[in-house]
Amino acid sequence: WTPSNPNGTVIVMLMVEDPGAVAVAGQIADLKGLSVLACGIGSLRQALEGDAAGAEAGTQKVLAETKRTKLPNMLTANPQDVQQRVREGFLGLLGQGASVDEMIKVGRPTSRSRP
Repeated sequence: WTPSNPNGTVIVMLMVEDPGAVAVAGQIADLKGLSVLACGIGSLRQALEGDAAGAEAGTQKVLAETKRTKLPNMLTANPQDVQQRVREGFLGLLGQGASVDEMIKVGRPTSRSRP
């Protein structure tokens, strides 16, 4: 399945997780056959030796490329940042652990008010 092939039956998700991949995120987003492009922000932060601001910048670059190519995107989220991530335009949010129910509860109203 891709936006250009809505009758497809297989989802192909690619994760951008290091600075080299972020540097070519535009080329990756231009690939045909991708269903979802995601930024692995935790892995990216680790690859950047703990640079949270750099990881966020990389995340935003990947998001911009998915918006440009109209490709669905995904990112991890939690109750503290889910509203921000929905407003930024992330279409898929991945929660983990005991906070998932809270993340959905907090994020749902924001997603309903999104244009």
